[in-house]
Amino acid sequence: MSTQSALLCSAVSFSTYRAGQLRTVGTGYVLPRKWTRLEDWDGRDALALARMLDPRQDDSSAAARGKVFFVAMTAKTRGDPDSFACYQVKGKKVDPVFCGNSTAAGAALHCEVTGRKSAALSVGCDGQAALAETTCVLDPEGWLVSQRWSLKPGDTIQETQAAGHRAVSCHLLNDYLVVWGPLQTDFESLIAGSGSRSTLRSKVAVIQAGDPLPKVHFLNCNGVHGAAPQTGLATLGLVASRVDWVADLVSNGQILTPGGIEEVPVVSEEAGGSVSMTLPTVRVTFRHLKLDS
Repeated sequence: MSTQSALLCSAVSFSTYRAGQLRTVGTGYVLPRKWTRLEDWDGRDALALARMLDPRQDDSSAAARGKVFFVAMTAKTRGDPDSFACYQVKGKKVDPVFCGNSTAAGAALHCEVTGRKSAALSVGCDGQAALAETTCVLDPEGWLVSQRWSLKPGDTIQETQAAGHRAVSCHLLNDYLVVWGPLQTDFESLIAGSGSRSTLRSKVAVIQAGDPLPKVHFLNCNGVHGAAPQTGLATLGLVASRVDWVADLVSNGQILTPGGIEEVPVVSEEAGGSVSMTLPTVRVTFRHLKLDS
């Protein structure tokens, strides 16, 4: 469908923070309750809205940018989750993605619109799905959002090789390639050799032993991430629960990133082949956008 901003219920420019550092910026939208199918809004709408309304899509001070999310109030009962989808926009290209920071922003906007203190969101992306159960606390500095995600890994984790390095591919929370460093090549050659920029959902994590903590650099479509994406931390936790050499590297539960020390989520096995994990708490701030009819 062609985007008509007058159809949107609430629109914001959002920023997320961890440990006082700017992490992710983008725009977010809550759809009117008459929209019972989030599928009616897709990447074309995200791209158009980003071009029209995202004031920070080129903000290089953010570790991640160009995110657009939609929240649809699709729950049939109070206990059912509503629907959430996120897109990565870069130039004229757009792809669906998982983004923990954007999901936190979506949960906060959901709570602002509904007046609730928690939100359950069914997070979908390219055939994969996760349930994000969130708690949102409003204070004078914005929203503090905690999240617990549940999902089914299936057979999405595979050991492989990348430019001569031992590696693991994980096609669950985006398309991650976890590479055992130190690198014997540069980032660009590694990415070119692995095909890790085939979509905006493709990401790389390079992990190497360190004293006292292992060092990790994450790469996304904008280059080297200034800290750690929440999906990247979750992916490390998932891979460590399945692959011994990754488990050994992150055995103390912490990593050192360019943005400081981060906790690797502990993965809990659930019934029916599902797993769950708690993501780091995120600070969210909004600027409401004016929608012209």
